[in-house]
Amino acid sequence: MNYRVKHISSWETFTSSKWAFYHGSKDKIAIRIILLTNMTVPPMFLSSLSVKYRDTVNFGMVNIASHKGRRILRQLKQKYWPLLLAVTKRGIFTYGKLPGEHFTYQELDFYLSYLLQDFLPIKQWYHKLPFFLDPTLIGLIIVWFKPRSSA
Repeated sequence: MNYRVKHISSWETFTSSKWAFYHGSKDKIAIRIILLTNMTVPPMFLSSLSVKYRDTVNFGMVNIASHKGRRILRQLKQKYWPLLLAVTKRGIFTYGKLPGEHFTYQELDFYLSYLLQDFLPIKQWYHKLPFFLDPTLIGLIIVWFKPRSSA
């Protein structure tokens, strides 16, 4: 399962267009999640989330125990870790610095679903109806059978 989490090993890889920047509507990936930690293997919650959000989110990991990983942390002007960065069209958000921001599957799943609201199309309740109950079709049928006044 770890193959879905990319190891980012240098500042050059981090600043490449795939990770650090969002390129508008041309971008096929909605969000990039980057975990900065001293672990060498992605935690299970990150691997599980990478499977669930495989079509809309890219997952990466920086090992800050290495020299290159510490350089990335310094370049980002961050001193706290573990830290999660979310790169979206609205900017780069940090997760894990504030009290109550825990690294669990449930919390990060909720956080990602909130961030993805801007990217996923809005599904109205009537889009789930069978075609014969479509409000537009019902309106047309009512107008069609409405008694016409003779003048």
